[in-house]
Amino acid sequence: MRTSITRCQSACFQKRMKLRPLGLTGNLFAFHPKPLLDELLTSWLMRIAHGNGLKVHPFARLYFDHQQQIWNRDFDKCATDAFLQTIAGYSAISYKQALGTTLRGFEGVLYESHNPYGNTKWLLPIGIYHRKRKLFGLQYCPLCLFHDAQPYFRRRWRLAFHTACDIHRIRMHDRCPDCESPISFYRTELGDRNSYPGSSMAHCHHCGFDLARSPVQHDNWSSWQMSVAHQSLLNWFDTGWSFATGQVQHYSHLYFDGLHQLCKLLLMTNRSPTIEQFRQTLQRESGTQWEDAILGKPFETQSLEVRHNIIGNAIWLTQHWPTRFLGLSKMTGLRFSDATRDLHVKPFWFFDAIEQHIKEPSYIF
Repeated sequence: MRTSITRCQSACFQKRMKLRPLGLTGNLFAFHPKPLLDELLTSWLMRIAHGNGLKVHPFARLYFDHQQQIWNRDFDKCATDAFLQTIAGYSAISYKQALGTTLRGFEGVLYESHNPYGNTKWLLPIGIYHRKRKLFGLQYCPLCLFHDAQPYFRRRWRLAFHTACDIHRIRMHDRCPDCESPISFYRTELGDRNSYPGSSMAHCHHCGFDLARSPVQHDNWSSWQMSVAHQSLLNWFDTGWSFATGQVQHYSHLYFDGLHQLCKLLLMTNRSPTIEQFRQTLQRESGTQWEDAILGKPFETQSLEVRHNIIGNAIWLTQHWPTRFLGLSKMTGLRFSDATRDLHVKPFWFFDAIEQHIKEPSYIF
Protein backbone atom coordinates (compact mmCIF):
# COMPACT_ATOMS: atom_id res chain seq x y z
CA MET A 1 0.00 0.00 0.00
CA ARG A 2 2.79 2.41 0.91
CA THR A 3 4.57 1.79 -2.40
CA SER A 4 1.43 2.40 -4.45
CA ILE A 5 0.73 5.66 -2.62
CA THR A 6 4.30 6.82 -3.19
CA ARG A 7 4.07 6.02 -6.91
CA CYS A 8 0.76 7.86 -7.16
CA GLN A 9 2.21 10.92 -5.41
CA SER A 10 5.27 10.84 -7.65
CA ALA A 11 3.06 10.60 -10.76
CA CYS A 12 1.08 13.66 -9.60
CA PHE A 13 4.30 15.58 -9.08
CA GLN A 14 5.56 14.65 -12.54
CA LYS A 15 2.23 15.59 -14.15
CA ARG A 16 2.40 19.06 -12.61
CA MET A 17 6.06 19.44 -13.52
CA LYS A 18 5.29 18.89 -17.22
CA LEU A 19 3.26 22.08 -17.13
CA ARG A 20 6.24 24.08 -15.89
CA PRO A 21 9.10 25.58 -17.93
CA LEU A 22 12.03 23.17 -18.08
CA GLY A 23 15.25 22.86 -20.06
CA LEU A 24 15.61 22.27 -23.77
CA THR A 25 15.15 18.52 -23.36
CA GLY A 26 11.92 18.97 -21.42
CA ASN A 27 13.12 16.49 -18.80
CA LEU A 28 15.43 18.59 -16.66
CA PHE A 29 15.53 21.97 -15.01
CA ALA A 30 17.24 24.48 -17.27
CA PHE A 31 19.81 24.82 -14.49
CA HIS A 32 20.21 21.62 -12.50
CA PRO A 33 23.31 21.71 -10.28
CA LYS A 34 24.28 18.57 -8.39
CA PRO A 35 24.32 18.69 -4.59
CA LEU A 36 27.68 19.79 -3.25
CA LEU A 37 29.60 17.73 -0.69
CA ASP A 38 27.28 17.05 2.28
CA GLU A 39 24.93 19.83 1.12
CA LEU A 40 21.65 20.32 2.95
CA LEU A 41 18.47 19.83 0.90
CA THR A 42 17.12 23.36 1.40
CA SER A 43 20.52 24.81 0.52
CA TRP A 44 20.52 22.80 -2.71
CA LEU A 45 16.93 23.87 -3.53
CA MET A 46 17.87 27.52 -3.08
CA ARG A 47 20.75 27.15 -5.53
CA ILE A 48 18.45 25.46 -8.07
CA ALA A 49 15.87 28.23 -7.74
CA HIS A 50 18.37 31.05 -8.10
CA GLY A 51 20.10 29.32 -10.98
CA ASN A 52 16.79 29.26 -12.82
CA GLY A 53 16.16 32.96 -12.16
CA LEU A 54 13.58 32.44 -9.42
CA LYS A 55 13.29 33.24 -5.76
CA VAL A 56 12.73 30.25 -3.52
CA HIS A 57 9.04 30.86 -2.74
CA PRO A 58 7.93 31.44 -6.37
CA PHE A 59 10.05 28.43 -7.34
CA ALA A 60 8.20 26.23 -4.86
CA ARG A 61 4.79 27.54 -5.99
CA LEU A 62 5.59 27.21 -9.68
CA TYR A 63 6.90 23.67 -9.62
CA PHE A 64 5.13 22.15 -6.63
CA ASP A 65 1.94 24.21 -6.25
CA HIS A 66 0.64 24.52 -2.70
CA GLN A 67 0.38 20.80 -2.07
CA GLN A 68 4.07 20.46 -1.17
CA GLN A 69 4.90 22.75 1.75
CA ILE A 70 8.63 23.46 1.92
CA TRP A 71 9.53 26.69 3.65
CA ASN A 72 7.05 26.63 6.54
CA ARG A 73 8.40 23.42 8.08
CA ASP A 74 11.66 21.60 8.71
CA PHE A 75 11.81 20.26 5.18
CA ASP A 76 15.35 18.92 5.59
CA LYS A 77 13.82 16.52 8.09
CA CYS A 78 10.45 15.70 6.52
CA ALA A 79 10.91 15.72 2.72
CA THR A 80 8.82 12.88 1.22
CA ASP A 81 10.00 10.09 -1.07
CA ALA A 82 7.72 11.43 -3.80
CA PHE A 83 9.37 14.85 -3.66
CA LEU A 84 12.88 13.38 -3.61
CA GLN A 85 12.15 11.11 -6.58
CA THR A 86 10.78 14.01 -8.57
CA ILE A 87 13.52 16.51 -7.78
CA ALA A 88 16.13 13.83 -8.49
CA GLY A 89 14.60 13.12 -11.90
CA TYR A 90 14.58 16.77 -12.92
CA SER A 91 18.13 17.27 -11.65
CA ALA A 92 19.66 14.20 -13.32
CA ILE A 93 20.75 12.53 -10.10
CA SER A 94 19.73 9.33 -8.33
CA TYR A 95 17.14 9.08 -5.58
CA LYS A 96 19.94 7.98 -3.23
CA GLN A 97 21.84 11.20 -3.92
CA ALA A 98 18.73 13.27 -3.24
CA LEU A 99 18.07 11.35 -0.01
CA GLY A 100 21.66 12.08 1.00
CA THR A 101 20.82 15.79 1.25
CA THR A 102 18.18 15.15 3.94
CA LEU A 103 18.50 14.53 7.65
CA ARG A 104 16.72 11.22 7.10
CA GLY A 105 19.95 10.06 5.48
CA PHE A 106 21.39 9.71 9.01
CA GLU A 107 18.91 6.93 9.83
CA GLY A 108 20.70 3.70 10.67
CA VAL A 109 23.97 5.56 11.09
CA LEU A 110 23.45 8.04 13.95
CA TYR A 111 20.23 6.54 15.23
CA GLU A 112 18.01 3.58 14.46
CA SER A 113 14.76 5.33 13.51
CA HIS A 114 14.09 8.78 12.05
CA ASN A 115 11.11 10.88 13.16
CA PRO A 116 10.22 13.30 10.32
CA TYR A 117 7.80 15.41 12.37
CA GLY A 118 9.16 15.16 15.89
CA ASN A 119 12.37 15.12 17.88
CA THR A 120 15.17 12.77 16.89
CA LYS A 121 18.32 12.32 18.93
CA TRP A 122 21.33 14.34 17.76
CA LEU A 123 19.26 16.54 15.40
CA LEU A 124 18.97 20.20 16.39
CA PRO A 125 15.38 21.54 16.40
CA ILE A 126 14.80 24.79 14.51
CA GLY A 127 11.45 25.77 16.04
CA ILE A 128 9.38 26.57 12.93
CA TYR A 129 6.60 29.10 13.51
CA HIS A 130 4.86 29.90 10.21
CA ARG A 131 7.92 30.61 8.04
CA LYS A 132 10.15 31.85 10.83
CA ARG A 133 12.69 29.96 12.88
CA LYS A 134 12.62 30.51 16.62
CA LEU A 135 15.41 28.16 17.69
CA PHE A 136 19.10 28.04 16.79
CA GLY A 137 19.05 24.70 15.02
CA LEU A 138 21.32 25.50 12.07
CA GLN A 139 25.00 26.07 12.73
CA TYR A 140 27.77 27.22 10.43
CA CYS A 141 31.53 27.52 10.23
CA PRO A 142 32.51 31.02 9.06
CA LEU A 143 35.75 29.79 7.48
CA CYS A 144 33.90 27.15 5.47
CA LEU A 145 31.56 29.84 4.12
CA PHE A 146 34.51 32.14 3.46
CA HIS A 147 36.48 29.57 1.45
CA ASP A 148 33.51 28.13 -0.46
CA ALA A 149 33.53 29.09 -4.15
CA GLN A 150 29.76 29.26 -3.67
CA PRO A 151 28.70 29.36 0.00
CA TYR A 152 26.35 26.56 1.04
CA PHE A 153 25.11 24.83 4.19
CA ARG A 154 26.09 21.31 5.23
CA ARG A 155 23.89 18.56 6.68
CA ARG A 156 26.27 17.94 9.55
CA TRP A 157 25.77 21.51 10.71
CA ARG A 158 22.36 20.36 11.97
CA LEU A 159 23.96 17.86 14.38
CA ALA A 160 24.02 18.68 18.09
CA PHE A 161 27.48 17.22 18.67
CA HIS A 162 29.03 19.10 15.75
CA THR A 163 30.08 22.07 17.87
CA ALA A 164 33.49 22.63 16.27
CA CYS A 165 34.45 22.47 12.60
CA ASP A 166 36.38 19.30 11.83
CA ILE A 167 38.26 21.07 9.01
CA HIS A 168 39.26 24.38 10.57
CA ARG A 169 39.13 23.35 14.24
CA ILE A 170 37.18 26.41 15.28
CA ARG A 171 33.95 26.78 17.22
CA MET A 172 30.74 26.74 15.22
CA HIS A 173 28.20 29.59 15.27
CA ASP A 174 24.45 29.01 15.63
CA ARG A 175 23.21 32.59 15.17
CA CYS A 176 24.12 35.90 13.62
CA PRO A 177 26.87 37.44 15.80
CA ASP A 178 25.56 40.93 15.01
CA CYS A 179 21.82 40.69 15.76
CA GLU A 180 21.64 37.16 17.28
CA SER A 181 18.92 36.02 14.88
CA PRO A 182 18.61 32.31 14.00
CA ILE A 183 20.08 31.32 10.64
CA SER A 184 17.35 31.33 7.96
CA PHE A 185 19.29 31.69 4.72
CA TYR A 186 16.20 31.20 2.54
CA ARG A 187 14.73 34.44 3.94
CA THR A 188 17.58 36.66 2.71
CA GLU A 189 15.65 37.55 -0.47
CA LEU A 190 12.42 38.59 1.27
CA GLY A 191 11.26 42.21 1.50
CA ASP A 192 12.01 43.39 -2.03
CA ARG A 193 9.81 42.07 -4.84
CA ASN A 194 11.84 43.77 -7.53
CA SER A 195 15.24 42.45 -6.49
CA TYR A 196 16.83 39.85 -8.74
CA PRO A 197 17.08 36.41 -7.10
CA GLY A 198 20.58 35.48 -6.14
CA SER A 199 21.03 36.61 -2.55
CA SER A 200 23.99 34.97 -0.89
CA MET A 201 23.29 32.32 1.70
CA ALA A 202 26.24 33.66 3.67
CA HIS A 203 24.36 36.74 4.89
CA CYS A 204 22.00 37.18 7.84
CA HIS A 205 18.41 37.47 6.65
CA HIS A 206 17.60 40.00 9.37
CA CYS A 207 20.49 42.49 9.38
CA GLY A 208 22.52 41.52 6.30
CA PHE A 209 25.69 40.70 8.26
CA ASP A 210 28.21 38.63 6.29
CA LEU A 211 28.34 35.36 8.23
CA ALA A 212 31.66 34.47 6.60
CA ARG A 213 33.14 37.39 8.56
CA SER A 214 31.97 36.08 11.93
CA PRO A 215 34.52 36.08 14.78
CA VAL A 216 36.69 32.99 14.95
CA GLN A 217 37.20 31.11 18.20
CA HIS A 218 39.34 28.00 18.49
CA ASP A 219 37.68 24.79 19.68
CA ASN A 220 39.52 25.05 23.05
CA TRP A 221 39.54 21.35 23.85
CA SER A 222 41.47 20.54 27.01
CA SER A 223 43.77 18.10 25.17
CA TRP A 224 44.73 17.16 21.63
CA GLN A 225 43.32 13.67 22.23
CA MET A 226 39.88 15.16 22.85
CA SER A 227 40.17 17.29 19.69
CA VAL A 228 41.08 14.26 17.56
CA ALA A 229 38.32 12.16 19.13
CA HIS A 230 35.73 14.83 18.36
CA GLN A 231 36.84 15.06 14.74
CA SER A 232 36.62 11.27 14.50
CA LEU A 233 32.89 11.38 15.23
CA LEU A 234 32.29 12.74 11.73
CA ASN A 235 34.43 10.02 10.17
CA TRP A 236 32.45 7.40 12.04
CA PHE A 237 29.05 8.38 10.69
CA ASP A 238 30.52 8.79 7.19
CA THR A 239 31.80 5.19 7.16
CA GLY A 240 28.95 3.59 9.13
CA TRP A 241 31.22 1.79 11.58
CA SER A 242 33.75 2.74 14.21
CA PHE A 243 36.62 1.72 16.44
CA ALA A 244 34.95 3.39 19.39
CA THR A 245 36.11 2.47 22.88
CA GLY A 246 38.81 0.21 21.49
CA GLN A 247 36.30 -2.13 19.84
CA VAL A 248 35.29 -2.52 16.21
CA GLN A 249 31.60 -1.62 15.92
CA HIS A 250 30.07 -2.41 12.58
CA TYR A 251 26.94 -0.40 13.32
CA SER A 252 27.92 3.13 14.27
CA HIS A 253 24.52 3.98 15.75
CA LEU A 254 25.33 1.58 18.62
CA TYR A 255 28.23 3.80 19.58
CA PHE A 256 26.16 6.96 19.20
CA ASP A 257 23.37 5.46 21.32
CA GLY A 258 25.80 4.95 24.20
CA LEU A 259 27.40 8.36 23.69
CA HIS A 260 23.97 10.00 23.78
CA GLN A 261 23.22 8.21 27.04
CA LEU A 262 26.36 9.71 28.57
CA CYS A 263 25.28 13.19 27.45
CA LYS A 264 21.87 12.57 28.98
CA LEU A 265 23.47 11.41 32.23
CA LEU A 266 25.45 14.65 32.52
CA LEU A 267 22.22 16.66 32.16
CA MET A 268 20.03 14.68 34.57
CA THR A 269 18.32 16.50 37.39
CA ASN A 270 19.76 16.01 40.86
CA ARG A 271 17.53 13.12 41.87
CA SER A 272 20.38 11.89 44.00
CA PRO A 273 23.48 13.71 45.30
CA THR A 274 25.73 11.26 43.48
CA ILE A 275 24.78 12.65 40.05
CA GLU A 276 25.94 16.16 40.93
CA GLN A 277 29.04 14.76 42.57
CA PHE A 278 29.76 12.72 39.45
CA ARG A 279 29.39 15.85 37.27
CA GLN A 280 31.69 17.95 39.42
CA THR A 281 34.35 15.25 39.66
CA LEU A 282 34.22 14.63 35.91
CA GLN A 283 34.71 18.31 35.07
CA ARG A 284 37.66 18.52 37.41
CA GLU A 285 39.30 15.39 36.02
CA SER A 286 38.69 16.16 32.33
CA GLY A 287 39.58 19.84 32.57
CA THR A 288 36.43 20.78 30.63
CA GLN A 289 33.71 22.61 32.56
CA TRP A 290 30.31 23.94 31.61
CA GLU A 291 27.87 26.44 33.05
CA ASP A 292 24.29 27.45 32.41
CA ALA A 293 23.15 23.96 31.47
CA ILE A 294 19.40 23.46 31.78
CA LEU A 295 19.21 20.24 33.75
CA GLY A 296 16.50 17.81 32.72
CA LYS A 297 16.32 19.21 29.19
CA PRO A 298 17.51 17.25 26.12
CA PHE A 299 21.07 17.66 24.95
CA GLU A 300 19.82 18.96 21.59
CA THR A 301 18.09 21.97 23.22
CA GLN A 302 21.13 23.18 25.16
CA SER A 303 23.19 26.19 24.11
CA LEU A 304 26.13 25.65 21.78
CA GLU A 305 28.60 26.37 24.59
CA VAL A 306 27.00 23.78 26.88
CA ARG A 307 26.77 21.19 24.11
CA HIS A 308 30.43 21.72 23.24
CA ASN A 309 31.58 21.00 26.77
CA ILE A 310 29.08 18.20 27.42
CA ILE A 311 30.12 16.27 24.31
CA GLY A 312 33.76 16.85 25.23
CA ASN A 313 33.22 15.26 28.64
CA ALA A 314 31.22 12.40 27.15
CA ILE A 315 34.06 11.68 24.69
CA TRP A 316 36.56 11.85 27.54
CA LEU A 317 34.58 9.19 29.40
CA THR A 318 34.63 6.82 26.41
CA GLN A 319 38.42 6.94 26.23
CA HIS A 320 39.99 3.95 28.03
CA TRP A 321 36.49 2.50 28.27
CA PRO A 322 35.18 1.34 30.72
CA THR A 323 38.04 1.90 33.19
CA ARG A 324 37.74 5.68 33.33
CA PHE A 325 33.95 5.69 33.64
CA LEU A 326 33.87 2.94 36.27
CA GLY A 327 36.61 4.62 38.29
CA LEU A 328 34.65 7.88 38.49
CA SER A 329 31.43 6.01 39.21
CA LYS A 330 32.97 4.15 42.12
CA MET A 331 34.61 7.33 43.44
CA THR A 332 31.30 9.25 43.47
CA GLY A 333 28.90 6.38 44.21
CA LEU A 334 26.99 6.75 40.94
CA ARG A 335 24.15 4.25 40.73
CA PHE A 336 23.76 1.82 37.88
CA SER A 337 20.09 2.82 37.57
CA ASP A 338 21.10 6.44 36.96
CA ALA A 339 23.64 5.54 34.29
CA THR A 340 21.11 3.44 32.39
CA ARG A 341 17.90 5.38 33.02
CA ASP A 342 15.57 5.46 29.99
CA LEU A 343 18.11 3.53 27.93
CA HIS A 344 15.69 1.80 25.57
CA VAL A 345 18.32 0.52 23.16
CA LYS A 346 21.15 -1.16 25.07
CA PRO A 347 24.37 -1.05 23.05
CA PHE A 348 26.58 -3.91 24.15
CA TRP A 349 29.75 -1.81 24.48
CA PHE A 350 28.02 0.51 26.96
CA PHE A 351 25.53 -1.62 28.87
CA ASP A 352 27.41 -4.92 29.17
CA ALA A 353 30.66 -3.33 30.30
CA ILE A 354 28.82 -1.55 33.11
CA GLU A 355 26.50 -4.38 34.12
CA GLN A 356 29.25 -6.89 34.74
CA HIS A 357 30.86 -4.55 37.27
CA ILE A 358 27.81 -4.26 39.55
CA LYS A 359 28.92 -5.29 43.00
CA GLU A 360 25.92 -4.71 45.21
CA PRO A 361 22.23 -5.61 44.82
CA SER A 362 21.36 -1.94 45.38
CA TYR A 363 22.78 -1.23 41.91
CA ILE A 364 25.78 0.76 43.07
CA PHE A 365 29.03 0.40 41.10
